[in-house]
Amino acid sequence: MNKEYIGKRIRRAREERNITQAQLAEKLHLSSNYIGLIERNVNTPSVSVLVSIADELGVSMDYLVGTHTQTSDEDCLVYVDKLTNAIKSLNKMQLLFLIDTLEMMHKYNWIGIIDLTDNVTKE
Repeated sequence: MNKEYIGKRIRRAREERNITQAQLAEKLHLSSNYIGLIERNVNTPSVSVLVSIADELGVSMDYLVGTHTQTSDEDCLVYVDKLTNAIKSLNKMQLLFLIDTLEMMHKYNWIGIIDLTDNVTKE
């Protein structure tokens, strides 16, 4: 477990979801002060608290503890370009299958994607 990532990643995930420390604390029955201490890496949460935080924020434990492979911003841009080109080449049926797959991954907290069907109409 990489303790230096935990607080930073909790804060990032919380802010990406527009949740305040107080809101997260209330949902988890913790104090907002404690959430702040975790985010600043002053305190390390117990495994049970970490599981609750991951569940509430819809992220994986791997993400929070920093055990997944990291990539630089430049690497990410290369992957975004490759994905964009691959998606552009899909027909409607393939695109709908991809969307369904990603939504299933989101449902089981494998990835943090919200609703992908805004721009695609199923027929």
